[in-house]
Amino acid sequence: MSPQEIERVCRDRSIPRHLVDFALRHTGGYPMPFRGVIEDWIRHGQPAFKPDVAERLRDTAAQRMAPLVRQLDAPGETRYRDALIDLYQLRDEEADEAFQVLSRHPWDRLLLTEDGLRAEALGRAAVEAAIKESIERRVEVSVAVDIMTKATRMYQRKQYTSAVKLVDTSCNELQRPAYLKLLREHAEIMAKLYGSEEYDPGVDTDWRGLRAKIGEARRVLASFREKVPMCAEIERRYDELDGIASSVTNATRDGNRRVVDFLAGCVDGTPIDPRTALLLLILRLESGRTISGDASACHAILALPEQVFRVWAMWNLGLSYYTVPQDHEDIWAEVGREWPHETLTRPSSGGHFTSFELFAYFATTMALRATMKCTMPEQSLRDLAKAMSTLDVRRDAAHALTIPSRRVRTQLFELVDRWFDTLLPSCRGHVEAFSRDELLAYVEPLPVVGEDNVAIWA
Repeated sequence: MSPQEIERVCRDRSIPRHLVDFALRHTGGYPMPFRGVIEDWIRHGQPAFKPDVAERLRDTAAQRMAPLVRQLDAPGETRYRDALIDLYQLRDEEADEAFQVLSRHPWDRLLLTEDGLRAEALGRAAVEAAIKESIERRVEVSVAVDIMTKATRMYQRKQYTSAVKLVDTSCNELQRPAYLKLLREHAEIMAKLYGSEEYDPGVDTDWRGLRAKIGEARRVLASFREKVPMCAEIERRYDELDGIASSVTNATRDGNRRVVDFLAGCVDGTPIDPRTALLLLILRLESGRTISGDASACHAILALPEQVFRVWAMWNLGLSYYTVPQDHEDIWAEVGREWPHETLTRPSSGGHFTSFELFAYFATTMALRATMKCTMPEQSLRDLAKAMSTLDVRRDAAHALTIPSRRVRTQLFELVDRWFDTLLPSCRGHVEAFSRDELLAYVEPLPVVGEDNVAIWA
């Protein structure tokens, strides 16, 4: 069956589209592995698609793929299995040789697509087969170095959960040298930060769990810190991540869900942690950018335009969406003249603005009249009206099933990028200016410390 036929059959049986996409990506549509993933999900009560569920389904796919991996090579040989591992673990530009080896296999059309492996589970199954073989052979001389090499490859490809599993299944904790223990702890930290191997840092992050893992990594590093030349730099990264996790954890206490509003001071006017607020915003933006589907990418960032604009208004104007200021009759008069709808209902002072659109018109007019100029999301009310038409996708998605086009996606991301950049310069909300690269550096992978105790940074 083609992917389209599989999707149609699953749709007829009410299997969610995101689960079908996941199963196709990890099984390549192979009948038994694909069926195994779907049946596993049904057997466990059709749970919400969280990181632990995704990890279990990856294991299921790999288990169902294992018989095919075992049959790739002649008895006593591992050439094709090793090529699968290399293509799965190595960076794209370094995997050409492995691709060429597999392309000469009689089953090449079952194993490969034009871009690489047909199924992620093939690589995972090959890795697990190699681990099992090493354990059965009791290869002791260089086992730690071999494990370190393979786990480092996984780590560099952001396969953090797989790296942890490799270390755990290859040797017990007492047999692990300190550098291998540290790699495992760093992989655990990055797995917590990224939430899953689906590249969504900040979106699904277990912030409390992340703080606990940082504490464990500190203890491991302390056991051989005098041997690691860049130990202080690694500890600085721990401090940065722990500070971010602490801010987000504190912001979510008492059931608070609007974390960025809290951190940015949009509620009471006092910014708590502007840096972390910006980090959460850019992580959501960048994670949305990696989504291939236009509709899914748009839906992933629908909250960002209003959220970014609210933060800009607070940091540059001291204006809160949650508190309509008193007076400002001149501003209300101009908003009324430019208002694009038939009637404008003015909200009561001290209450909330009745809509984001009204708030945006008021804030833009206020900024245009301010004596101290600032970087603005839109340079005029006419420009704002055009931006609001781009944001029609938000209203549509809230009330109906929509399919945004590639053009709509491009316009939406361009708008959010432009508005986000207005938050970076120094302003009353934060004296320090920020850059995108500086913010994204906080979620760069922690270094790997090799058997020579030298730290290798990404």
